[in-house]
Amino acid sequence: RPIKLLRKLTAEMGQSKAEEYFLNSLHVSQEKTALSVRTMQHEQPILAASKPESFSLYISIPFCPTRCAYCSFVAQSTEKTGKLIPQYVDLLCKELEYTAEVAKACNLRLETVYMGGGTPTTLNAQQLGQIIDTVNKNFDMNTCREFTVEAGRPDTITADKLQAMKERGITRISINPQTLNDEVLNLIGRDHTTQQTLDAFHLARAHGFDNINMDLILGLPGEDAADVRNTMEEIMKLAPDNVTVHTLAVKRASRLREELAQHDMTTAEALEEMLDISAEYAERMG
Repeated sequence: RPIKLLRKLTAEMGQSKAEEYFLNSLHVSQEKTALSVRTMQHEQPILAASKPESFSLYISIPFCPTRCAYCSFVAQSTEKTGKLIPQYVDLLCKELEYTAEVAKACNLRLETVYMGGGTPTTLNAQQLGQIIDTVNKNFDMNTCREFTVEAGRPDTITADKLQAMKERGITRISINPQTLNDEVLNLIGRDHTTQQTLDAFHLARAHGFDNINMDLILGLPGEDAADVRNTMEEIMKLAPDNVTVHTLAVKRASRLREELAQHDMTTAEALEEMLDISAEYAERMG
């Protein structure tokens, strides 16, 4: 959390001394220190709008069409556990009702809602509607500034699901290609194609979604800097409203950990180049 630290130091000693501390005591490069300052300044208006009693609500949907090779989340493929979804949704709605009572009793103010997973859009339109209706009915949504549903897997996005979300006030969705390289998508167990990502994005725009995030992972096996540049070029043509860039972390609970010997993994130097490329395109996209 470098920005959190910079903000704390700035409050204690002023920005110029905080920058000096980053540069001289923590040995952060000039470039990264400058980036940290810019990021802190961009975050300030968002943080200023929050109150001490503010809270964010996270709703977990632990189901996916398939389990990605790098995944370490508590999530199951629908092939194995799809029959549990209806009961899970019913119990989740009961828990949301209870959580709303607790929030009300504590005089908490709801700022944001994030439905993540897994892949929430693994659920059908009726199930998505049931959960969103439960949130809208039980929580005070007057103070809620953003309601995100992670529609992460493009192969789960359909017109009826987008309609169900839009008409219930979902303000932001996330469509996550991770890469636009079909060979790598197949290698990491994501059961969709680049074309499906593009189609899902255009369908979401057609349904009026004007705040779309796209997640990318750098350092996937079999990718080099040229592949990342190609992905960023295609992403730039789509003009998403947010882009989230992750770097691959091989966790103990992932299938990829067991398969490492089969792959040429990305070096730190190559990853740095990939990060520079993604930063360059993020700047160009505003």
